[in-house]
Amino acid sequence: MRANPLSAWLPLGHGAPAQDSEAVRLTALAPPAPHAPSTIALHLERGPLIGQVDFRLCHACRTGRIQQIWITETWQRQGLGRQALHTALAQAPGYRWNTTTQSRQGRAFFRAMSEETGVELCSRTPPCAHLMGRYRRLWRLVRGAWR
Repeated sequence: MRANPLSAWLPLGHGAPAQDSEAVRLTALAPPAPHAPSTIALHLERGPLIGQVDFRLCHACRTGRIQQIWITETWQRQGLGRQALHTALAQAPGYRWNTTTQSRQGRAFFRAMSEETGVELCSRTPPCAHLMGRYRRLWRLVRGAWR
């Protein structure tokens, strides 16, 4: 993956871990190929990765899918996941977004982010056919079992 021009130092919120008082850099990494995952990486000044958002875009269908989001436990509840998700959504304004299945904590996060951004971030809608790829048949079986 190659870095996009987007790379910025983030201001830390109150309560940032004292042992890690260095700045956090947010970097957007472009996908190596169409429909491959893009990444928003969060890392400390000296390099360790502390969080990441992976997402895929389909420009033909104007859809995006959040594949995963994680922040190291020490750095959670600092607004870093929020800022990283805003950056991912800004890569494709006006697109329809969905997410993969989420934990209870993830559902609460995406519910709050949906309210904040006005973008529905639901795990119940399947990705477009271009992003689904080999999982298309499995999705049909799962969807058929729900009916």
